[in-house]
Amino acid sequence: MDENKNKSIPIFKQPISRTQKLIGFIKCVAQAVGDANIPMASKAVTYYLLLSLFPAFIIVGNLIPLLRLDRPTVVSYIEFILPENLHEYFIPVIEKVITSSNTGILSAGIVVALWAISRGLNTAQLSMNQAYGLDINSLFANQTFLNYIIRRALAFIMTFFLIVIAVVVIIAFTFGQIFLNWLISLIELQALQTVLDEFMRWKWPLAIVIIFLIVFALFYFLPNVHLKLHYILLGSIIATTGMLALSQIFSYYLKYFGSAWDNYGTIGAIIIFLLWINMSVTIFLFGNAVNVGFAEASQGPYLRKNTGRLSTYLKLHEINKG
Repeated sequence: MDENKNKSIPIFKQPISRTQKLIGFIKCVAQAVGDANIPMASKAVTYYLLLSLFPAFIIVGNLIPLLRLDRPTVVSYIEFILPENLHEYFIPVIEKVITSSNTGILSAGIVVALWAISRGLNTAQLSMNQAYGLDINSLFANQTFLNYIIRRALAFIMTFFLIVIAVVVIIAFTFGQIFLNWLISLIELQALQTVLDEFMRWKWPLAIVIIFLIVFALFYFLPNVHLKLHYILLGSIIATTGMLALSQIFSYYLKYFGSAWDNYGTIGAIIIFLLWINMSVTIFLFGNAVNVGFAEASQGPYLRKNTGRLSTYLKLHEINKG
């Protein structure tokens, strides 16, 4: 009798040792990992992210001529970013794209990129909902067409803002120092040198904070569950730390052992890139599983039966309308 009663009490509130609580928490995380089918989900998300890269290249390539940027300057920046052994493969194609622009292709690239990223987020959302034990088919079985449009519109808006944030961060931390150096040489204002020094000092801490906030927002808004902020804090920290550590590991690997891939040329670079994306997505989904385990260990499995704020609002709206 007491054993059945203890099973209904959250693990962290049971009168057991810390070791037993830790083991119970790990079991909750393991269950969430299994329910989410993380290996398959990470591969699907990686596919859509990779699919979005090609139209993204088209977008950037068509925006450069429209902005009337100097071609040799742009090429020099790209040569600085790309590994030297990839120059002969990519630079001729990039130069060809830069020297010509097509607004029709640009529009198509934007649509395809948004669609691919939106599908990737949708796949991640499905996996995260499965981690919480939600049956999405029954959850939205009676949804109206209007509510479906609202959900897709919100997903599109979230995708758009995530793209904007990501682009701003990439541009700021890739070309921010170059831009400030150019501005200092042009204006010769001492105050700008102070701005550059502060930018270089806080560049990486700020990048880490921005990445953490993006991960935190995804963990909060994507799953269709009621979540308190402190439930997703641990998973956000683990996911952010894991992805940053993975990037450093790949950097050191390419620095000291990258020559082993030289014989494979572009194919080797693509393989490494795919592995990095797939592992990053896996770490992200594992962070969500940690959130599930922590929430269940803290408050019990009732969270697996609740729907999110948006779904609850739309469901009540349908009932009142009926």
